[in-house]
Amino acid sequence: MGIAIYGVSFDSVEENADFAAKHDFPFPLLCDVNRELAMALGIVADPDAGYAPRATFVISDEGIIEQSIDTKDPGGQAAEILNLY
Repeated sequence: MGIAIYGVSFDSVEENADFAAKHDFPFPLLCDVNRELAMALGIVADPDAGYAPRATFVISDEGIIEQSIDTKDPGGQAAEILNLY
């Protein structure tokens, strides 16, 4: 399984770019401003949600969710996942 890590937020492209620059964020950030992905994954139920709880999904090359993880430490979890796969 090839590994790619992405962050997803409700913020705009510009807000994500500012965040990535300010925090030296090492992964691409995707925008889910309409909450469509978060709702499809069951992270939020309301399209007006102000924020989403942090969550991690391991998705196969075929698009199948292999693992769903409650994210307590987003900073350290990426390295942990990379070590597993």
